[in-house]
Amino acid sequence: MKVLAAFNMNPFGFRSRRAVAATAGISPTTASAIVDRLVEQGLVVAVPALLRNNGRVTHGRIFEANRINKALSEILDDVLAMRLPAPRTTAKAKIVPRRFWHLFWNAQPAQLPIIEHADFIASRMLLSRDPLAVSWAITHLPASSIERTASLRQVNERDRQWLLGLARARRESVEA
Repeated sequence: MKVLAAFNMNPFGFRSRRAVAATAGISPTTASAIVDRLVEQGLVVAVPALLRNNGRVTHGRIFEANRINKALSEILDDVLAMRLPAPRTTAKAKIVPRRFWHLFWNAQPAQLPIIEHADFIASRMLLSRDPLAVSWAITHLPASSIERTASLRQVNERDRQWLLGLARARRESVEA
């Protein structure tokens, strides 16, 4: 169940069995065996994908939950009840990761320290509609920067409410 819970928590899937193991809090050997079994049962699919590795594009696969499998919907309550270990804390990011630099077309992202330019970074990332950029921003940027993005003139009311909700959630997660 821990492995299925890990897949449930990661809608974009996993690039490796080792990543599944880290999220589920189990050994890589155990995760590998379980992922193989779940693929055989049709609960997980291995989707061919183009992956970025060290600046190069390679062919690989992403392991994803097979959300249309009826067997998965039958055990969904058990999967949702499973509690995974808290993710390991990593060092605080100092600049925007390279994978998001395309969002800063008229700036040098390597020269934008987060601590000094959090508001600008938040506006670019949160208004990009890139789910991975949004996820990174709400995890690494202060709630105050998310709130300032919500107050921008170009943000419509629906998005403003969504951003304010994200800021509240970010503030609560930092306080917890």
